[in-house]
Amino acid sequence: MNKEKIINFLFRASIAFAFLWPALSAHIRPENWLGYFPAFILDSGIPESFILWGFTLFHLIIVIWMITGRFIFIPSIVAVVFLTAVVVMNLSQMDVLFRDISLALVAIALAIQSYPFRAPNILKEKE
Repeated sequence: MNKEKIINFLFRASIAFAFLWPALSAHIRPENWLGYFPAFILDSGIPESFILWGFTLFHLIIVIWMITGRFIFIPSIVAVVFLTAVVVMNLSQMDVLFRDISLALVAIALAIQSYPFRAPNILKEKE
């Protein structure tokens, strides 16, 4: 394995773990996770257990997709949007959520690295 593949795997593993833990923990201590959902979701009339199972399913899809390493651009963008939304909707929890910004940056790096089209290399050093 070359360095680039190892780095790519470590990036994917970091995002996968960050999505795996909430998926599992939401069923061990649901009260710790329901507070991060926006009021419009909690007040929608959907049972909390259904919200948590949807949350878990969404997270597990991202985990599996990241670990497989296929078409990483899509789950990377989804992760960026999700992590950004969590931070923006819970700014009062920044003492806990500051790590989500770092994870979103890792997901952006993965998206750039796996972008499906060949883009000009603007960071390449001039010779």
